[in-house]
Amino acid sequence: MTYKFAVFGNPIEHSLSPIIHSFFAQDLGLDVIYDKIKVEDNFKDICSNFLSTAQGCNVTVPFKQDAFLLANNVSQRAQKAKACNTLKKQADGSLYGDNTDGAGLVLDLIDLGLQLKQKNILVIGAGGAVRGILDELYQEQVASISVYNRTLEKAQALVDDFAYIKVVTTDSMQDHYDVIINASSSSLYNSLPNIDDSLYAKANFVYDLMYTPIGATIFTQKAQALGCPNCYDGLGMLIGQAAFAFKLWTDKMPNISATKAYMRQYLQELQH
Repeated sequence: MTYKFAVFGNPIEHSLSPIIHSFFAQDLGLDVIYDKIKVEDNFKDICSNFLSTAQGCNVTVPFKQDAFLLANNVSQRAQKAKACNTLKKQADGSLYGDNTDGAGLVLDLIDLGLQLKQKNILVIGAGGAVRGILDELYQEQVASISVYNRTLEKAQALVDDFAYIKVVTTDSMQDHYDVIINASSSSLYNSLPNIDDSLYAKANFVYDLMYTPIGATIFTQKAQALGCPNCYDGLGMLIGQAAFAFKLWTDKMPNISATKAYMRQYLQELQH
């Protein structure tokens, strides 16, 4: 059987999803065609048309909320995030939506040796990426989750759906967090979030959802320079969320560590 998938988004040229899913398929001995499709507008029609002859798709920015609305039924985590990054066509032709971002993140954090239980976590950002990860982090029995965002109102809007979070400002932050997760897009623009240097120095684990060929971002490099012992980029999360989508479609879980090693090498070769 040949599986047919794609990722929809805009911009989409830079997407690594086709490379990742091709590696999954090859590693598991499955026949998979995986495309990337740029959508200007009319996501609903383009996606529905594609899924008439395909088994599923991934959806990235800015269409995750459109995918959520397109799905006939959704997972509990997609319901909380109000966004889907994965759609699966069911046997009856209906669409099932899931959000695998948070599961992908937690899988990578655990793989990197982080014990989340009873940890105080600071999450930077309040966009769609944050909505996708909060519940999965919370379910790991963490001690607390604080959310900091440049625009306070945007962070406070999360409290309606995630009552357990604490919204903080630069003035009301604790003086120490065990784990700091940068879920803002600051690293994309080579800038740093407005948090005190002492927080990096006192943290034991720092993670940036952005990724680079060298495995370090401006954010993780800053933390490392200030003495944080464990600093990681988000390549593992990207692979993790893709793996959960692949499992939803094919019932087979890909080998994460083999994919991570392959993708890191692929990115480094791409640079040269």
